[in-house]
Amino acid sequence: MSDFNQHLEAALERQYQLYEPYRTLCEMENVGLDDIKAMARSGDLFAIPAIPAEWFKKEQSNGLFRKLANAEEKGGWLVSSSTSGDPSYTWRTEADRQVIANSFEWAYGHVPAGYSIAFSPSVEFLTRVGQRFAIDDNPVVFYATIPSAAAGEVFNGMDYMAELNTVKTIWAMIKSRGKGRPVLELRQELLMQRIREAEQNGTDIIFSASVLMLYPTLKNLPGTYNLGRHAYFLTGAGGWDGQKGTMAGDAIHKPRYVREMCEKFNVPADAVTTNFWDIYGTTENGKAQPGPYSPEHEDFVFQVGDDVKLYVIDPVSGKPAEAGETGYPRFISPYGVDGFAGACVQQNDIVTVVATNDDHSVRQFTHISRASGQEGEGGVGCAFEMVEGVQL
Repeated sequence: MSDFNQHLEAALERQYQLYEPYRTLCEMENVGLDDIKAMARSGDLFAIPAIPAEWFKKEQSNGLFRKLANAEEKGGWLVSSSTSGDPSYTWRTEADRQVIANSFEWAYGHVPAGYSIAFSPSVEFLTRVGQRFAIDDNPVVFYATIPSAAAGEVFNGMDYMAELNTVKTIWAMIKSRGKGRPVLELRQELLMQRIREAEQNGTDIIFSASVLMLYPTLKNLPGTYNLGRHAYFLTGAGGWDGQKGTMAGDAIHKPRYVREMCEKFNVPADAVTTNFWDIYGTTENGKAQPGPYSPEHEDFVFQVGDDVKLYVIDPVSGKPAEAGETGYPRFISPYGVDGFAGACVQQNDIVTVVATNDDHSVRQFTHISRASGQEGEGGVGCAFEMVEGVQL
């Protein structure tokens, strides 16, 4: 038995014993603890009962997320963002959070460690925002702060493009009687300064974070810039479908996005697969899957790391989908789950399998879309929360 499977067996046994809702789920599927341990040992991981990601939602779960948390472990709530107003709550220890950070550092390492221009608010701002999700006296951490802080560890310098306008925020709060959102403004002059510096010095620059802010801002810059192969684009947190509201817009056509960025910054065609990346990751799973752009698929093709197994489950047969087939992503990992029942979670997304391993786990996947709900193809979630109200 591999080290991964050995650790997974221990994590699943602990999960089965600690969390009553998981035991109930297993009973509903006629699966006992001995069965789960046998599945882990034999490598039949796709058959292990998976907790739906919706069980961690504050409202949708009707409070069930509390029963999936081990608050006896020192830690706090890690909270996702959601345009629907129903974020996920998972209890994470400090070690759990480090696992997430390590995964994102691995993902960011797929591009050179140049200077990062992050189209998002700062970690400090996100930390303050996270406090509005507090539900008890325990610490609350906004999920987006972890990948954002990890980026600061990887890249050779970093600027955040969205900053708080205190005066406008106060007026917004007064007008809305305390219900207004913070007013963020784009640091346009700093953006232009960093682009000119990279252009003059021939140094790498990484345009990163939310495509909802990145794409319209860069597209509307005057003229073109001779960055060439030194321009990298590393988006994440979804947002490709656009969103109604203060950031209203049409779905972003990925081939057009890549083409327009190449034209704007003179990126050669043969650099598309090395210079354009997206990252898929969910709060419930806590692992980052980086994906380079693929002209063949007209989308990003995401790669699964060694810290997690992914099975795409066919909704009809319940079996693992093969290359070219679609289904629900089921993430399985014994790492980063000391504080909650997250060893086996199924997301409410649809993805297409590109390549599999010998055990039918997924090595590469693409074409992410929401299975249901108002957030649409690509998932907005965290991305929209970070940029809503930004004055471009």
